[in-house]
Amino acid sequence: MNEKDQQPVILLVHGAWHRPLHYRLLIQAFQQQGFTVLAPPLASSGYDDSIDGKTYQDDVKRIHDAVLSYIDGGRKVVAIGHSYGAIPLSVAIDGHSIAEREQKGLVGGFGSVIYVAPTPVLHKGISMYEAAGEHYKTPFFHDVSDTRMPLKLDRVKEAFLSDIDQSIADEIIPPLCHQSKAPSKFLSFAPRKT
Repeated sequence: MNEKDQQPVILLVHGAWHRPLHYRLLIQAFQQQGFTVLAPPLASSGYDDSIDGKTYQDDVKRIHDAVLSYIDGGRKVVAIGHSYGAIPLSVAIDGHSIAEREQKGLVGGFGSVIYVAPTPVLHKGISMYEAAGEHYKTPFFHDVSDTRMPLKLDRVKEAFLSDIDQSIADEIIPPLCHQSKAPSKFLSFAPRKT
Protein backbone atom coordinates (compact mmCIF):
# COMPACT_ATOMS: atom_id res chain seq x y z
CA MET A 1 0.00 0.00 0.00
CA ASN A 2 1.49 3.36 -0.99
CA GLU A 3 1.69 6.33 1.39
CA LYS A 4 -1.47 8.00 0.05
CA ASP A 5 -3.42 4.76 0.53
CA GLN A 6 -2.32 4.69 4.17
CA GLN A 7 -3.95 8.07 4.83
CA PRO A 8 -7.59 7.90 5.85
CA VAL A 9 -10.23 8.72 3.29
CA ILE A 10 -12.26 11.79 4.28
CA LEU A 11 -16.03 11.40 3.85
CA LEU A 12 -18.08 14.59 4.05
CA VAL A 13 -21.86 14.27 4.38
CA HIS A 14 -23.57 17.59 3.75
CA GLY A 15 -26.57 19.04 5.54
CA ALA A 16 -30.13 19.67 4.37
CA TRP A 17 -30.66 22.15 1.53
CA HIS A 18 -26.97 21.94 0.67
CA ARG A 19 -24.86 20.20 -1.95
CA PRO A 20 -21.18 19.22 -1.88
CA LEU A 21 -20.27 22.44 -3.71
CA HIS A 22 -21.12 24.37 -0.54
CA TYR A 23 -18.18 22.66 1.15
CA ARG A 24 -15.68 23.20 -1.68
CA LEU A 25 -13.23 25.24 0.40
CA LEU A 26 -13.08 22.51 3.05
CA ILE A 27 -12.83 19.79 0.41
CA GLN A 28 -10.02 21.64 -1.36
CA ALA A 29 -8.14 22.16 1.92
CA PHE A 30 -8.20 18.41 2.60
CA GLN A 31 -7.21 17.61 -0.98
CA GLN A 32 -4.28 20.03 -0.80
CA GLN A 33 -3.04 17.99 2.16
CA GLY A 34 -3.12 14.87 -0.01
CA PHE A 35 -6.35 13.31 1.28
CA THR A 36 -8.88 11.51 -0.87
CA VAL A 37 -12.18 13.29 -0.21
CA LEU A 38 -15.61 11.83 -0.88
CA ALA A 39 -18.63 14.14 -0.76
CA PRO A 40 -21.63 12.37 -2.27
CA PRO A 41 -24.70 14.49 -3.03
CA LEU A 42 -27.53 13.22 -0.85
CA ALA A 43 -30.65 11.94 -2.58
CA SER A 44 -32.96 14.01 -0.35
CA SER A 45 -31.47 17.39 -1.39
CA GLY A 46 -31.74 18.71 -4.92
CA TYR A 47 -33.17 21.13 -7.42
CA ASP A 48 -36.12 19.24 -8.87
CA ASP A 49 -38.79 16.63 -8.16
CA SER A 50 -36.19 13.84 -8.11
CA ILE A 51 -35.95 14.42 -4.34
CA ASP A 52 -39.65 13.94 -3.67
CA GLY A 53 -40.19 11.05 -1.27
CA LYS A 54 -36.47 10.48 -0.75
CA THR A 55 -35.67 9.43 2.80
CA TYR A 56 -32.59 9.11 4.96
CA GLN A 57 -32.37 5.51 3.67
CA ASP A 58 -31.82 6.84 0.14
CA ASP A 59 -29.10 9.07 1.58
CA VAL A 60 -27.48 6.09 3.33
CA LYS A 61 -27.37 4.30 -0.02
CA ARG A 62 -25.59 7.29 -1.59
CA ILE A 63 -23.06 7.27 1.26
CA HIS A 64 -22.48 3.53 0.93
CA ASP A 65 -22.15 3.81 -2.86
CA ALA A 66 -19.40 6.40 -2.36
CA VAL A 67 -17.42 4.85 0.50
CA LEU A 68 -17.81 1.07 0.72
CA SER A 69 -15.38 0.27 -2.09
CA TYR A 70 -12.68 2.17 -0.17
CA ILE A 71 -13.54 0.36 3.06
CA ASP A 72 -13.61 -3.01 1.30
CA GLY A 73 -10.20 -2.11 -0.12
CA GLY A 74 -8.88 -1.83 3.45
CA ARG A 75 -8.98 1.95 3.79
CA LYS A 76 -9.78 3.73 7.03
CA VAL A 77 -12.35 6.51 6.84
CA VAL A 78 -12.76 9.70 8.82
CA ALA A 79 -16.36 10.82 8.36
CA ILE A 80 -17.77 14.31 8.89
CA GLY A 81 -21.54 14.76 9.13
CA HIS A 82 -22.91 18.29 9.05
CA SER A 83 -26.37 19.08 10.43
CA TYR A 84 -28.91 16.68 8.85
CA GLY A 85 -25.99 14.77 7.29
CA ALA A 86 -25.26 13.35 10.74
CA ILE A 87 -28.44 11.26 10.56
CA PRO A 88 -27.75 9.20 7.43
CA LEU A 89 -24.06 9.08 8.38
CA SER A 90 -24.91 7.53 11.75
CA VAL A 91 -26.91 4.82 10.00
CA ALA A 92 -24.26 4.33 7.30
CA ILE A 93 -21.47 3.58 9.77
CA ASP A 94 -23.41 0.84 11.54
CA GLY A 95 -21.64 -2.45 10.87
CA HIS A 96 -18.73 -0.76 9.13
CA SER A 97 -16.55 0.51 11.97
CA ILE A 98 -12.96 -0.68 12.15
CA ALA A 99 -13.81 -2.66 15.31
CA GLU A 100 -16.85 -4.35 13.73
CA ARG A 101 -14.89 -5.28 10.62
CA GLU A 102 -11.95 -6.60 12.66
CA GLN A 103 -14.36 -8.98 14.41
CA LYS A 104 -15.13 -10.39 10.95
CA GLY A 105 -11.44 -10.64 10.03
CA LEU A 106 -11.64 -7.62 7.72
CA VAL A 107 -9.50 -4.50 7.54
CA GLY A 108 -10.58 -0.91 6.94
CA GLY A 109 -13.69 0.84 8.13
CA PHE A 110 -14.87 3.98 9.82
CA GLY A 111 -12.23 4.99 12.35
CA SER A 112 -13.51 8.41 13.38
CA VAL A 113 -16.78 10.27 13.02
CA ILE A 114 -17.05 14.03 13.49
CA TYR A 115 -20.43 15.68 13.86
CA VAL A 116 -20.68 19.41 13.07
CA ALA A 117 -23.86 21.05 14.39
CA PRO A 118 -25.73 17.73 14.10
CA THR A 119 -29.48 17.45 13.87
CA PRO A 120 -30.48 16.13 17.28
CA VAL A 121 -32.03 12.72 17.70
CA LEU A 122 -34.38 13.60 20.52
CA HIS A 123 -35.88 10.30 21.58
CA LYS A 124 -35.61 6.78 20.25
CA GLY A 125 -38.62 5.68 18.23
CA ILE A 126 -40.11 9.10 17.40
CA SER A 127 -39.45 11.37 14.45
CA MET A 128 -38.13 14.93 14.49
CA TYR A 129 -41.57 15.99 13.28
CA GLU A 130 -43.32 14.23 16.19
CA ALA A 131 -40.78 15.60 18.67
CA ALA A 132 -41.65 19.10 17.46
CA GLY A 133 -45.35 18.62 18.24
CA GLU A 134 -46.19 17.44 14.72
CA HIS A 135 -45.46 20.75 13.07
CA TYR A 136 -42.38 22.28 11.55
CA LYS A 137 -40.47 24.57 13.91
CA THR A 138 -38.47 26.33 11.21
CA PRO A 139 -41.00 27.81 8.73
CA PHE A 140 -39.44 31.25 9.08
CA PHE A 141 -36.74 30.10 6.62
CA HIS A 142 -38.52 27.43 4.54
CA ASP A 143 -41.91 26.61 3.15
CA VAL A 144 -43.52 23.18 3.45
CA SER A 145 -45.19 21.59 0.42
CA ASP A 146 -46.66 18.10 0.14
CA THR A 147 -43.28 16.64 -0.78
CA ARG A 148 -40.49 19.08 0.06
CA MET A 149 -39.31 22.03 2.06
CA PRO A 150 -38.05 24.79 -0.26
CA LEU A 151 -35.99 27.53 1.34
CA LYS A 152 -37.01 31.17 1.55
CA LEU A 153 -33.77 32.51 0.09
CA ASP A 154 -34.33 35.99 1.56
CA ARG A 155 -34.22 34.43 5.06
CA VAL A 156 -31.25 32.10 4.61
CA LYS A 157 -28.58 34.60 5.69
CA GLU A 158 -30.36 35.13 9.01
CA ALA A 159 -31.07 31.41 9.54
CA PHE A 160 -27.78 29.82 8.46
CA LEU A 161 -25.17 32.44 7.72
CA SER A 162 -25.55 35.28 10.20
CA ASP A 163 -21.85 35.23 11.09
CA ILE A 164 -20.60 34.93 7.49
CA ASP A 165 -19.26 37.83 5.43
CA GLN A 166 -21.90 39.04 2.95
CA SER A 167 -19.66 38.38 -0.07
CA ILE A 168 -19.32 34.72 0.94
CA ALA A 169 -23.04 34.46 1.68
CA ASP A 170 -23.74 35.86 -1.79
CA GLU A 171 -21.84 32.89 -3.26
CA ILE A 172 -23.38 30.27 -0.96
CA ILE A 173 -27.07 31.21 -1.11
CA PRO A 174 -27.92 30.92 -4.85
CA PRO A 175 -27.01 27.21 -5.20
CA LEU A 176 -28.93 26.14 -2.07
CA CYS A 177 -31.58 23.62 -3.02
CA HIS A 178 -34.83 21.99 -1.92
CA GLN A 179 -34.99 19.34 0.80
CA SER A 180 -37.30 16.34 0.70
CA LYS A 181 -39.87 16.41 3.47
CA ALA A 182 -39.55 12.66 4.09
CA PRO A 183 -36.39 12.67 6.28
CA SER A 184 -38.08 14.77 8.96
CA LYS A 185 -40.49 11.91 9.60
CA PHE A 186 -37.91 9.15 10.09
CA LEU A 187 -38.02 7.30 13.40
CA SER A 188 -34.94 7.99 15.47
CA PHE A 189 -32.74 5.12 16.47
CA ALA A 190 -30.01 4.29 18.88
CA PRO A 191 -26.77 3.15 17.24
CA ARG A 192 -25.90 -0.46 17.92
CA LYS A 193 -23.20 -0.97 20.54
CA THR A 194 -20.05 -2.63 19.25
